[in-house]
Amino acid sequence: MGVLLTLGLALAGLDMLLALAVGAVYWRNHKAFRSPFTWGLVLFALFLIVHNGVVIYHVLSMMGAEPPGGEWFFLAENAVQAAALTALLWATYR
Repeated sequence: MGVLLTLGLALAGLDMLLALAVGAVYWRNHKAFRSPFTWGLVLFALFLIVHNGVVIYHVLSMMGAEPPGGEWFFLAENAVQAAALTALLWATYR
């Protein structure tokens, strides 16, 4: 496994943790308010958690199926998602 793929996997794990943190706040808000909007936020966080789990599984189980240069795309996608989730978590806790 190359360095870029390892960094991408680390970022996918970080994305999963950030989505769990955001989801925990959304779940607490849903239990307090019981509105459809908070339920949608909980589902959004759950979908991000599942997405990152599938990404990690895909990379670990099908490493030979990656196209040439795909590591850069994988790293960039997870870096952008980590930045977005960090901003979302910051705004949620603010």
